[in-house]
Amino acid sequence: MSDWNVIPIKQLGRVVTGKTPPTASQEYYGGDELFVSPKDLARDSCFVSETETKITTRALEKFKGQVIPQNSVMFTSLSFAFGKMGITTQPCITNQQINTIVLNGEHNYRFVYYLLRTYEPIIFSYNSGIDTPIVPKSVFEKIKVRCPELELQKKIAAVLSAYDDLIDNNRRRIGLLAQ
Repeated sequence: MSDWNVIPIKQLGRVVTGKTPPTASQEYYGGDELFVSPKDLARDSCFVSETETKITTRALEKFKGQVIPQNSVMFTSLSFAFGKMGITTQPCITNQQINTIVLNGEHNYRFVYYLLRTYEPIIFSYNSGIDTPIVPKSVFEKIKVRCPELELQKKIAAVLSAYDDLIDNNRRRIGLLAQ
């Protein structure tokens, strides 16, 4: 691990802070596109394929600067949901409580998800909120993390993903047994 590079989060990819389309504009709501907020993220699952609130393609077009592609890593860095994370399964928009890393080609999205999961307490230590935890984008981007080369990232992510897949399968089985 001593040969891992120490880099700021912004070197993992472009960091995007979400934006909520105006709720008074009904043209943006009720479609089939995902609008991710912290309530859609869980502490015990990776991928976000459903959201409580749906938006229209018109909202995606209007707020194209906030659209994040599939396999981006979302991190809640504002509110009492601080540290809730997820990986996008399709292009979507998040609200302003979420900072998302749109990864560059040098980093594996699953590895970055697990990396940020382990760095959550360190990221939280940069909290500047008094009543409500907050780590602004400008601070979030500068937080340094240890990161290996891409091939090792892929290997680490494959092992951790296999465990997560087993956990998900067991949850589904438990759900079926409960029914």
